Amino acid sequence: MVNILICDDDKEFECILENKISKVFEKNLNIEHNIVCCDNLTSLEMMLKSDNVNIVFLDIMVNDKNSIDWMIEKQLSNRLTQYIIITSFPVEGYRFSETESCYFLIKSKMNDEQLL
Repeated sequence: MVNILICDDDKEFECILENKISKVFEKNLNIEHNIVCCDNLTSLEMMLKSDNVNIVFLDIMVNDKNSIDWMIEKQLSNRLTQYIIITSFPVEGYRFSETESCYFLIKSKMNDEQLL
């Protein structure tokens, strides 16, 4: 079972991403998965402490807070959790390398192949 957490304050995109991820996991990987969503960094932090999260899809800007700053401040270095930074504003991705994220995806260009 792969536990996935989506943190994005855009509910419409969150729903789209959840459907895309499920499609990839079911059709291409045939792996059981569980997806949980949250819309703020406080909830994300609580979920990371309490749950076994394997993959986090994290928007760069969540409720006007920069999640890269948040990741650096919290010193997130759990090697068991993979962070995938997503954004609608590619210019914000210049600091992506300061985190231990494994991928950086642009929302408008994200496709099933990238998710796979």
